Amino acid sequence: MKKSYAAIGMALVMLGSTLAGCSGSSSGTSAQTQATQGQETTTQAGGSESAESNISVGEKIFYWSSTAAASNISPFEGNTEIVDYFQSNLYRYIPNETKDAAMVAPDLAAKEPYTEDGYTWFIEIDPNAKWANGDLINADTFMYSWQQALDPKLMYSTPSGLAKNYIEVVNAYAYYTQESTGVPVAWEDVGFKKVDDYTVSVTTTEKYSALDVMRHFQMRYTGPVYQPLYDSCMNSDHTANSYGTEADLIMASGPFVLTSWTKGTERVFKKNENYAHADEVKLDGMTVRVVQDELTQLEMFEKGSLDYLVLGSNGETKYGDDPRTYVYESSALREIEVNFENPDKPYLGNLNFRKALYYGIDRAPIAKVTGNIAADYFIPTTYPVYADGTKYRDLPEANEFRTENYSYNPELAKEYFEKALQETGVSKVSVNLIYNEAVEDLRAASENIQSSLTALFGADKFELTVTAMNNSAAVKLMRTSQNGPTNGWDLCWGAWDLTAATYYPNRKFEPYVSTDSRRFSQYNDKVIDELYAQSVSEECRLDEKKRAEVTIAMEKEYIDQVLAIPVYQQVSKYIHSDRCILPVEERITSVGFDWVLMDIAE
Repeated sequence: MKKSYAAIGMALVMLGSTLAGCSGSSSGTSAQTQATQGQETTTQAGGSESAESNISVGEKIFYWSSTAAASNISPFEGNTEIVDYFQSNLYRYIPNETKDAAMVAPDLAAKEPYTEDGYTWFIEIDPNAKWANGDLINADTFMYSWQQALDPKLMYSTPSGLAKNYIEVVNAYAYYTQESTGVPVAWEDVGFKKVDDYTVSVTTTEKYSALDVMRHFQMRYTGPVYQPLYDSCMNSDHTANSYGTEADLIMASGPFVLTSWTKGTERVFKKNENYAHADEVKLDGMTVRVVQDELTQLEMFEKGSLDYLVLGSNGETKYGDDPRTYVYESSALREIEVNFENPDKPYLGNLNFRKALYYGIDRAPIAKVTGNIAADYFIPTTYPVYADGTKYRDLPEANEFRTENYSYNPELAKEYFEKALQETGVSKVSVNLIYNEAVEDLRAASENIQSSLTALFGADKFELTVTAMNNSAAVKLMRTSQNGPTNGWDLCWGAWDLTAATYYPNRKFEPYVSTDSRRFSQYNDKVIDELYAQSVSEECRLDEKKRAEVTIAMEKEYIDQVLAIPVYQQVSKYIHSDRCILPVEERITSVGFDWVLMDIAE
């Protein structure tokens, strides 16, 4: 069986996938709006097959399915992998020469960025870079696009990462947030500058490496938008923009052009002959079918309507042992978030109670029943910590806090539980655990925890109920904790997976910093706050050994204080049809199977 290791390329995973969507009439600030389904926006391109038919022969078309029925695929609002197939950025991830890891390479840029002082970086743009219609992409393209991405009036949520992610650009975040802060910042004071027609400069707040800069400008929201079309999509009072809401309201700069889009059903792409690296693309196109149901996906794969299948429970039964199946550990690690400040249940804020849960959960049977990996840690096995590819979890120092049986210690758990009862003055605790109704693994894990903890602590002293909930509703409910104490929730599954943490594990702790707007509870851990600030300092950015030391200290503090309760790390399985010729032997972090460079057997 093939096995490889990769990280999922998304900024955040909670209970399940959250899609960004926005119509031309809505505010451009909603990053959590559910996508509209079933609305046909264009007629299908001639020659494309319906989802019920078998794959046609002739052109090299790759057929795959996605559960993301996004209603907006603008790089500023489209939180879906679809964007990556029609858009280019200054840099891109490609397989290295041995095809066992990813490397960053120029895409629309002509070469690597360079600097004289470590603060001001110069990026030259490929003079052959073009839009799909043949118009040139140059320095003006990026200056315009970056100003639109950080528009303080529209204030798109995702492009805040253009201001600060792998690097922080001078005054960019202040410009972006000026409407809310009330402090005016002129665009001329932001660290983006045009040097000449094909060169831009980027001035950062601190010193970074060239690799940091390249990784920053491979993020999809740093890519360009087509000015004539984008301008035409802006509404009259500059409060919304419909760019990316229809197939004819987007301009491609990447490997493929979107020729047809039936919302909630299908997206059809053809090769972009004007793409800067078109000579590397062997496919004539792609057809992406929106299929939410795993059993339907399996049926379509078996009759030849799909070339690619994510194996759920039904698919694994049939293809789990197939030699074509790829198995890899994802970077999504499921943990249970705790409402520290529930006024009705003070034991949730009690450290001994949280320790009782941490040591009382038997992770091994949960991993077995869900087909995943037991995890008593927060940083997943997939994250490299050094430039040479050394994984964080392979460092002996990173595992010193872990004990046998994945930290399951029933006797210790009962000791902590009894201490918690005494300290909070209660004789019985009653808590509710929320799980995503769309994720079967979470239901099974929740029910296992419910029965096992009740047996461990005794039904006379411990009661755990479980509640299935829609993902977006659960996220909204947890975020009420940002406004102060709330009794709206007790425990809820989560799975933070920040893209920046893929190569910088310290970034995994961002949502647990007291000032982070994404946090789900009032953690208020001063040690985490101080260590995280140190981990992103110039000292640690330029010294990977030091950054690793600080990251280890953060994870130890995270576990010692049980800021959340890690339970299992997800494992994914995939299979491709026999006609797919993949460019890599194994799935690679940040590259995946590199479908852009794949081929189809004649």
